[in-house]
Amino acid sequence: MLLQTNDHKPNKPEERARIEKAGGFVRGGRINGIFAVGRGFGDFYLDPYLGLQGAKTKLSCATPDIYTYKNVPEGAILLLACDGVWDGVVDAKGARVIDEGLQARLVGKELAHALAHGKTPQEAAELFVSYGERAYDNVTASVHVIA
Repeated sequence: MLLQTNDHKPNKPEERARIEKAGGFVRGGRINGIFAVGRGFGDFYLDPYLGLQGAKTKLSCATPDIYTYKNVPEGAILLLACDGVWDGVVDAKGARVIDEGLQARLVGKELAHALAHGKTPQEAAELFVSYGERAYDNVTASVHVIA
């Protein structure tokens, strides 16, 4: 199983530095005490220039992390999901899981189990999105099986 996740939380040192350089601050783990992720689309009210075209500094940017893998085996699962879903991942005892690697392993096993037992990728994504019910945030997920 390939695991790759990177929370862009504002309290991470690299995100905090970028936010502060753009003129913002981090309070309570949120940009300007409001927004819980350091990267996202929209949210122009967090931009010091109110999202005006040509603004060079954004408090919340949409710059993605890009990963390349070679020789991915057929049947591998690709899961793309927003922070609201990951924030709701809990372990078998119902405790919230905050370790990124452990989150990915737990979710990977559940998705593989669902797909192996006849669930479609759409149904597997809906299962994963249900985690977001515990997160009180936006929840979006997409599951793909590599053919």
